[in-house]
Amino acid sequence: MASRAHRRLYGVLLTALLSFLVYGCGGESVASAPLTARVFDAPALLGGRARPWPADLYEALAGERVWILDELIEPAAWREVHDEWGDNPRELLITRLAFSAEEPDLFYPSGESPQRGSGRIRGADERALPTESEALIRHRDMRMQIPEGRGLPGPMSVDYPISADQISEILSSVDPWGAIVYRELSLRSITRRAVVAPTPVDVVYQVHVPSGALLSLDVGMLRLELQAAADAVRHRVIETARTFQVIVESEGADPVMIWEHEIAPEDTERFFPTTIPLGDYAGEVIRLRMKTNQPEKAVEGGPWRALAVWGEPILTSEVRPDLPNVVFIVLDTLRADRLGSYGCERARTPNLDAFAGRGVRFAEASSVATWTLPSHASMFTSTYPSQHGLWSDQRLSEDVVTLAEVLSDRGYHTAAFTESGFVTSKYGFARGFDSFDAKMRDCSETFKLAQDWIDDTREPLFAFVQTYQVHSPYDPPEPFRGRLVRPYSGDLPERLEVTEYGWTSGTEPPSPEDVRYIKDLYDAEVSYLDDQLGDFLRHLEKRGLGQNTLFVITSDHGEEFFEHGSVSHGMSLYEEQLHVPLLLYQAGRFEGGRVANHPVHLLDLAPTIALAADAQLPSSWEGVPLSIDGGEDRELFVPMLTFFTDDASRGQPASALREGSMKFVDYPPEQRHHDPQQGPALFDLSSDPHEEHNLLDGRSDEEWSQRVREYWSRFAPLGETGDAGLDEAALEELERLGYVGVGD
Repeated sequence: MASRAHRRLYGVLLTALLSFLVYGCGGESVASAPLTARVFDAPALLGGRARPWPADLYEALAGERVWILDELIEPAAWREVHDEWGDNPRELLITRLAFSAEEPDLFYPSGESPQRGSGRIRGADERALPTESEALIRHRDMRMQIPEGRGLPGPMSVDYPISADQISEILSSVDPWGAIVYRELSLRSITRRAVVAPTPVDVVYQVHVPSGALLSLDVGMLRLELQAAADAVRHRVIETARTFQVIVESEGADPVMIWEHEIAPEDTERFFPTTIPLGDYAGEVIRLRMKTNQPEKAVEGGPWRALAVWGEPILTSEVRPDLPNVVFIVLDTLRADRLGSYGCERARTPNLDAFAGRGVRFAEASSVATWTLPSHASMFTSTYPSQHGLWSDQRLSEDVVTLAEVLSDRGYHTAAFTESGFVTSKYGFARGFDSFDAKMRDCSETFKLAQDWIDDTREPLFAFVQTYQVHSPYDPPEPFRGRLVRPYSGDLPERLEVTEYGWTSGTEPPSPEDVRYIKDLYDAEVSYLDDQLGDFLRHLEKRGLGQNTLFVITSDHGEEFFEHGSVSHGMSLYEEQLHVPLLLYQAGRFEGGRVANHPVHLLDLAPTIALAADAQLPSSWEGVPLSIDGGEDRELFVPMLTFFTDDASRGQPASALREGSMKFVDYPPEQRHHDPQQGPALFDLSSDPHEEHNLLDGRSDEEWSQRVREYWSRFAPLGETGDAGLDEAALEELERLGYVGVGD
């Protein structure tokens, strides 16, 4: 079976062929979609072999992990090394490779045993070490570090030095492509696919220009610049501006510089977006030359080379139908029953309720997982957790197609604004987005960033917005706290992280007064979020976006408040965690304040949005486009892989299956220490909406269990997931959200 990368390449080739037949022959386009070409994917790349082997250098300067020799490398660091590496002190770039010591023979000569502390190892088994021809790492000497207080087996790390002559080879490469790396890069929380290369950079692409073409791209520079001397590689904060240019070379004409931008030293570590019209070259095959200059001033020791960044160029045509914009908002951890439109009497959610009154409310919407990572993966890919396989620190498989990729290929300008945690580029969620901005912040900042991008972006556009505002820890601002938090005399603090109290591990739940206080804090957070969301929606309405935009507002999962012996989410598959609000508005399609009462999945959102964009649905997608009527007989399957349990039992299947009002729940014993139902359970939601009375007997248990097994077999994994490569900063963010022990 062809990989997704190959299928994507075939698609690009087909698009290029069709564009040539349509535009190259002078005819008018008959396609219903705009032509969109991600230039990095195009087969027209001249000399295109952006080799990955120098990636560690750029990753070191960007402060992220890298892949070398199929192992995950920690961030490299500049160090002054002395006798243990050579006779003279010198500064080297060091990469750190982490190993497991479960098989010491891989790392030590036969018959030798490792010593605690730090020392030098010689003659290690060459199976574990790179050869001289592999990557930049050519030294066979390495330093072992064993954390104090730990015995073996246990984790170790090995430092490899990268010498000056190796980096000099990169910086002074005669082949202009020899030092170019193509990667996903984050600058100031914004993630783009990009080419990174030491100046001077001269990258050439050959493209066929459609009618009304626009070239969109970002440029930037990393903070440090390098100088490769004979005995060392020096680094410093960049001191000299660099100029970026786009030049068009066409048959029988002199080269024309169509765009130029200078980046000053104080403007490093950020992207500068631009859109360049190419309409004057419609119908022509041209060469796009992207250059970054290098000052010619002679400097002792050689020139200081900046690391220039070219954010992915995207070529789009203006020949397109009147496609709607899409604004997709996920209010993380929001229970459906906390909104007035879903029957909450204490609700202070006037903006969400008014939105429901204008659009369509889906009363029985269910998530496909009860925590953030797998739920977002399912919304983005319209696949079940059993298929995409994300349950810990995995990265989306390349064999799974995302909603952003579908819309980008359709001609949409795409951007995501998230509050980090699990919704980051590390998990593969940035695929298909022109810009992916992920940072922990207040929801007001997130909405403002999305608002500014929408104001500045040419339509059609797709904006994805995600906020953790109602996620623990709960710390609602005034006046929302004063309005909804009733007088409380207990010991819980004003800012409450519910996972700090052991309530999810089988300990006794707090007192009724404590539970009421926790719920009040949550309700006040919901009210504050509603207030900020209302400002955002009103701004878009004033801008006129409401006339041709599909708005989707939902949550990835709910939150439990001891209904089944626990608090927070991800622990079980009961309705307080699975039932989420789902509100849609689109003039002429989802409007009128109607209510759809049939069960639907969040799996259905990607197909619904793609249908609105008149895009073809990928064959891997399992959801169905939402409609106001119909679907009452549909079964809802929830195949979640466990995470919030001990290390040995993580990744086990947890299942829920709903048919009509009947719902079957089964999940591993390791997550049942808080659950009054100590085994599989069957509930009738029509008469038992709080899932308190287990109707299961021996015969029905086997029948429902067999059906669940058949579903797991039917929705098997799609491709191999990779490692998300979490660094310390990412782990700290997850701990701030209460996900203690993630990645252990």
